[in-house]
Amino acid sequence: TVGPCRAGLVGRRLRTVKTSRAAYDPALEEGATEPLGFFDPLGFCKGKDAVNFRKFRVAETKHGRVAMMASIGTVVSHSV
Repeated sequence: TVGPCRAGLVGRRLRTVKTSRAAYDPALEEGATEPLGFFDPLGFCKGKDAVNFRKFRVAETKHGRVAMMASIGTVVSHSV
């Protein structure tokens, strides 16, 4: 067991570690350009960390590629 004095020190250390960590700002990532800056109108990235932001970015790229292939398929099938 931990004594009351020692428990207080451990609790202070944990609080210091939690508050000293900088918040993640997705607006500083690559791709935020002028005049819009970081564009997230629905707030999907609000309160997320770098890992979740990366996951969302990879999913957006994948879905964009699928949509481009679907549009090419539509044009090709129309012209054949």
